[in-house]
Amino acid sequence: MSRKIKAMAAVLHASLLAALLSACSHSSGDNAKVPVASPANSPKTELAMGTDAPPSASRQPDGIASEEILSPPLLSPSPVEEDKDKNVAPTQPAIDAPKKNRPSEGDSEALSSSASAASQPSSDGEQAPKPIPESELDTENPQLAGIRLGASEADVKKRLGAVRAEYDLPDGGTVIHMKDYAGVTVGFSGNGYAVYIELTDSAASSGLKGIGLGASGQEAADALGLPLDPDALLLLLEVSGGQYKIDLDPDTRETLSVKLIGLP
Repeated sequence: MSRKIKAMAAVLHASLLAALLSACSHSSGDNAKVPVASPANSPKTELAMGTDAPPSASRQPDGIASEEILSPPLLSPSPVEEDKDKNVAPTQPAIDAPKKNRPSEGDSEALSSSASAASQPSSDGEQAPKPIPESELDTENPQLAGIRLGASEADVKKRLGAVRAEYDLPDGGTVIHMKDYAGVTVGFSGNGYAVYIELTDSAASSGLKGIGLGASGQEAADALGLPLDPDALLLLLEVSGGQYKIDLDPDTRETLSVKLIGLP
């Protein structure tokens, strides 16, 4: 193999020498000197040494001047890519963005307190009894809190609203079905008619002038048309179908309870 390489090198050297002698003979008539290209004077070498292009760029095709070999131009982003960059929205909102219509901590507590107060219409957390106009006591048509003796359960519900609690109360050989409403308790007989009415809340109106829980005993006695004994703790008045019964506080002489009880 080494012999073949040496032979090829000798042939190549002889060819180059013959070409050089031929060129010298053609230019001898004009006394022109054939410059021998050296690495220092080669335009290709100067181009390769004076540019930042990659080594492959320094190789020039035949027939192209070295000045025509330029480094590739810098690529600018296309309009489409610029539009994409401009249309990219931030993925995280601004931290200090204003928050509209957000109440402060104090306002939130005030709103919460107002809502709580609105949901508690009375001091005990229950709905207050409905007020009714007051009138003079009528012994022929007795009533208490707008409920008369013998009223049906439907009439009582229409006047007093929903039932809060109910239970049975034995009364001798019978059972009274008791129903608690807002400020009033009503007892019904077995056939569903009112036979017992009692005020249970000082805010409940009796519907009778001078009679109510917390009212003075003297006013209650005057409303019933009865004299008030200094030591009396109970006021009783017989009426059509029943009686009014009023208990007085022994210390304050104020009304403790007001009842309308039907007679058997």
